[in-house]
Amino acid sequence: MVDKVDKEEIAKEFIRKIDNQSEIDLGYNDKIWLTRNLFELLDEKEAAQSELPIKVEARNSVCRFANAMEKVLKANDHKGGWEDSSYRYLEARLVEEMGEYFHDVAADDRNSEAQKELLDIANYCMMLWDNLGGD
Repeated sequence: MVDKVDKEEIAKEFIRKIDNQSEIDLGYNDKIWLTRNLFELLDEKEAAQSELPIKVEARNSVCRFANAMEKVLKANDHKGGWEDSSYRYLEARLVEEMGEYFHDVAADDRNSEAQKELLDIANYCMMLWDNLGGD
């Protein structure tokens, strides 16, 4: 976290940079508001990072699987997060994804489609775990 002295210096530098932009004409209160919001965002980001668990050495297959899960999540970021989703909704989606996986297995498609469904299943499990306060 940036200490108070550093924040004051950073704020002064930030305001100087705003003042040097000829196309930006902000009043004193606007500059203070911008600076406060900048620090709030930085503090929130730092707090979120400090909440991350201590990294443990994971097996290669676990890392590959987690990276594949993250790719699927990022590809679906436009849908919004799961934090406000109800447990019943996430549970229903999990069951739906499991059905799709078993359909692919029954069709003897155990390659790309089955792998995609397993990632979806894992992601819904993670969302449920996270919303239940997973530690």
